[in-house]
Amino acid sequence: MRRLVFLFGFMIVALLIAAGCGDDDCPSCPAEVDTVYLPEERMVWADGYIALWPYTWVGIDCFGNGGAIPRIDSFGVGDSVTTESWHTWWWHESDPYIYLDWSEDETEPFMYESGDLATVTIWGNNMSGSATVVILSYDDDVTDIVVPSGSDTIVPPGSEMEFSWSRVTNAEWYGIELLCQLDTGFVPFERSYYTYTFDTAFTVPSTMDNMTVLQCDIWVLPTTGPDPESGLGNWEGDYVAGKLYSVSQTAYSRVAFVGPAQRMPVAINDQSGTPRTPASILKGLRNTYR
Repeated sequence: MRRLVFLFGFMIVALLIAAGCGDDDCPSCPAEVDTVYLPEERMVWADGYIALWPYTWVGIDCFGNGGAIPRIDSFGVGDSVTTESWHTWWWHESDPYIYLDWSEDETEPFMYESGDLATVTIWGNNMSGSATVVILSYDDDVTDIVVPSGSDTIVPPGSEMEFSWSRVTNAEWYGIELLCQLDTGFVPFERSYYTYTFDTAFTVPSTMDNMTVLQCDIWVLPTTGPDPESGLGNWEGDYVAGKLYSVSQTAYSRVAFVGPAQRMPVAINDQSGTPRTPASILKGLRNTYR
């Protein structure tokens, strides 16, 4: 009986509360509103490079915010605009990106010559961003290793390794990849280092990471564009950040720390065994200085 009375009383109280909870006399009651979903303005981070082959070619990795695929409606090089020449690739399921890939017709006259200012523009979400860079020719704006020459690629243990190369007129700096074999006391340990210089020479110390250097390969990449160590890119506008470069092709050499009884013949500018692409060196620089 008590249970029935309690249940009846509870129902009465609930009805009274519901009856008295109108829009005018219940400030704490939630108001009914229309839900509006605003479009997300996804900033694009774009890293890539442009070059002459001798026709213009550009390849750019475009990342969105928070692991989202960036929205790109179209992009253009110079006066050209395209909405079709890109593909979606995945580094990891939580870090997708869009790869922009475009080249002009392989018939002269071409839109740019070496040393010209080339412009790339990306549009999306009614916004845009543009980057301008001095464009290099992949075949013409090349450098050659000067030091070491073919006869002095061997240095005594404990010495520094000297590298130098010819200057490229339109290059602004030189990306460098070092692949060094280090003496661990047991099995040689191989490690890559990425750096850059505005000069045409680079010195490798006799020890790195507290280990003696046994051998060092070097790739030198003539480049134009933002300083890799600077946080500033060269994209302008309200939609794109990042860095656009221009490159030619790499020059290669090797120096080994060995004694006179261990002389090793080394071919200068022979990359047949261990080639390096401009993209891999730029990626190494980005990971080193980000």
